[in-house]
Amino acid sequence: MKGFTLIIVAIIAGSASAGKNYYISEDKLNWHGAYQSCASRGRQLATINSCTEGLAVKKAMRGAGAANETLWISATDLGKKGDFVWMVNGKPIEYSKYGPEQPDNANNAQHCVNLQPNAENKQVFWYNGNCSEPLMYVCEDKPRICAA
Repeated sequence: MKGFTLIIVAIIAGSASAGKNYYISEDKLNWHGAYQSCASRGRQLATINSCTEGLAVKKAMRGAGAANETLWISATDLGKKGDFVWMVNGKPIEYSKYGPEQPDNANNAQHCVNLQPNAENKQVFWYNGNCSEPLMYVCEDKPRICAA
């Protein structure tokens, strides 16, 4: 089992995403394996809930030397075709940055979402892909629950 590159990206203090740490995998796994790999380390497959978080993940990808890689995130419609949710918490996706004509569920076989840089690496778009394809992936720390 290979490791991760930890990338800490500064996000505006006070925002819901402040203090998130992103871990870019060094190995390639299918979506289910990526989900389990993150969980086995006490983390979760990443969620992206805003443009700010999307930019932070893009910066993490660059920082880890993965700017040209395709990476799994937690989004899926495995529960119900066409209803994309974050697998880590079951919440519907409210923010997205799908690529052109996405999600398309090509050949009725694409149910897991990945991040793909465009040819110029200026933007990273979301695409639904075949969950069994081995790709790099992005983990994040699980949200902390304050027990005051």
